Amino acid sequence: MLLIDQNLPLALTAALTPFFPGTVHVKELGMECATDTALWSYALEKKLVIITKDSGLSSKINLGKN
Repeated sequence: MLLIDQNLPLALTAALTPFFPGTVHVKELGMECATDTALWSYALEKKLVIITKDSGLSSKINLGKN
């Protein structure tokens, strides 16, 4: 399952859901203003892969920090 970050369009959810059931956009969760740490924690808890263009969050992911 995928977690789509707020910097990507909500329409991406519908496009990816047939291939990745359970895909969700942060707006659907009411987390569009959540911190990177909150998104990271949510994704870890729910076993989601984060899709983002946010270089700050990407750096956190690449470094394996939570």
